[in-house]
Amino acid sequence: MRRMTYGLLVLGTGLGMALVARERRGVYESEAAGPASRQLMAEHEVILEVLRAAQTEADHARQGFNLDDNRVRDIVDFSRNFTDRCHHGKEERFYFPAAEVYAGQRVYGFVDELMTEHAYGRSIMDEIDYLLGGDAGEAATLIAERLSAYVSTMRRHIQRENQQLYQKSATFLPGAEEQALLVGFDRIERVDLGMGFHERYHRLAETLGEGLRQR
Repeated sequence: MRRMTYGLLVLGTGLGMALVARERRGVYESEAAGPASRQLMAEHEVILEVLRAAQTEADHARQGFNLDDNRVRDIVDFSRNFTDRCHHGKEERFYFPAAEVYAGQRVYGFVDELMTEHAYGRSIMDEIDYLLGGDAGEAATLIAERLSAYVSTMRRHIQRENQQLYQKSATFLPGAEEQALLVGFDRIERVDLGMGFHERYHRLAETLGEGLRQR
């Protein structure tokens, strides 16, 4: 029963706790997207800021400038922790299973593709981290190529989720389930990752964005 356990657990737990769940409203306020969907879409905006910084770093390396190892390490840190552990964790543990429970075969193949893209993004970050452990100067061209591959993959991935899943969530996810999902999201942030995690990586994204605007 394809990843149904988490979705049903969150629904059962969340219905009794929905009133205390935090609802975060981001830049997307479409009536077609429920509160959990809007939270994920708002996180996409933070991720896109870092993707812009990653693409700029890749472009500079291709133009012959020295690779900024520290900025690349910050990008890897953000991608592994905020993008993957936090954002993808919410999707894989709670949102995708709930979507499959309620939408069934309409989303099975699509969710599998999204999961594969998550895994591909992890593998790219692992490659970049390995390359940074050697002579980053000699590996600059390859690091730039892998950064661009990551940016291209994640931008397309975010667009597909926003347009094909989250904006249409009202057609298959009941409002009570959207509220219940917030409980699972809150558990990841407060229990699994710890207080201050979200804020720390928001600040890191802002720092990377400021560096982008200074170039």
